[in-house]
Amino acid sequence: GLAIAGALWFLTSLFLIEIVFELLLRIKSEGLRLIIVAIVVIAGFFINEMQYDLVFALETSMVGILFYYAGYLIRRYKLFDCIQKRKTQFLFGIGAILLFIPLTWLCYKNGKIVMFFGMYQNEFVFVIVALFMTLFWWCVAKQVIKINKLSWFNGYFVFLGKNSMIFLLLNQFFIFFYRKVL
Repeated sequence: GLAIAGALWFLTSLFLIEIVFELLLRIKSEGLRLIIVAIVVIAGFFINEMQYDLVFALETSMVGILFYYAGYLIRRYKLFDCIQKRKTQFLFGIGAILLFIPLTWLCYKNGKIVMFFGMYQNEFVFVIVALFMTLFWWCVAKQVIKINKLSWFNGYFVFLGKNSMIFLLLNQFFIFFYRKVL
């Protein structure tokens, strides 16, 4: 409830995800790792449904590990590399555009999502839409980077990326200032 600490839940959540993920990496079997991640995520959704609040928003971290693990798998198996090839790039682009509108509609119909409060509405829809939209916007960003005429634009996003922690920490202050002063 502090005016300046609203976004800090994300840092504790990310810290807990890092710890759990390091423990997961010690498991050699990818199949067992996947099963454990699935159990942890389902338990996180269940705890949210029961409206229990764990210390440091652990239930949010339990759900968030799914996205961290998905990123790990994408990088480990170089799944984005196949999208970068000319042959698959066009087909993937057409498929992404065709899916974008129905998934945006599905996201809208699913309702408000607030991870910190454990508001996911339909958990399955939340996961599918979140994973797809992350992939979609990553591909858009990759295409924007290729446009040399937008180098000033790309530099702006590099600046935002390098300073994202500062923006996260100041986010709630600016929201508070906007609501109370402006």
